[in-house]
Amino acid sequence: MKGCAAKTKSKGAPTRPPLKEWAPRVNGEGEVSGGFGEGGNPAAAKNRMPKDHVKWILAQKPLAPPPRYAALKKSNPDLTPRPGEEVDDEEKRTLYSLAKAFYEMEERFPKLQEWVREEMKAKGYVEVSDEWLRDKAELNEMIDKEWPKIQAKLDAIVLKQTSHCEDDENDCDQEDED
Repeated sequence: MKGCAAKTKSKGAPTRPPLKEWAPRVNGEGEVSGGFGEGGNPAAAKNRMPKDHVKWILAQKPLAPPPRYAALKKSNPDLTPRPGEEVDDEEKRTLYSLAKAFYEMEERFPKLQEWVREEMKAKGYVEVSDEWLRDKAELNEMIDKEWPKIQAKLDAIVLKQTSHCEDDENDCDQEDED
């Protein structure tokens, strides 16, 4: 009597289920974990990143920092609030936090692009883990739920930045030239 694998092969059916599609993961230290889960175990990766997601990642170009972030980084390269700024001004702390997140993202993204290029060159696709899929689904759900609040905050930042430029046109004109 033949085993299940032999029966499956004799019928011409694949011996394992097809790979699902999805996307890679960048861990908290800015390293691309490739969706392999903890310890870099390739056996855990079994989902494919959609081709349109791969194309989107590879097509992205570095973003120019907003003028306020660039000015803040120029005056304080560590993007860490100074002792007096931590207590005094919530807006300033938020600005530091957003600027730091922007620069960290811009630093990590080329690493992600390189990893995706290597995976595409080696395999023709990019594998990610089930854990990454769960995290991505949770993040998408949270973004869908919170998007109106996020959009309102972004609009407020843009309006504040616009009024900042109107108040001091010379500084904004100089920042735009950089």
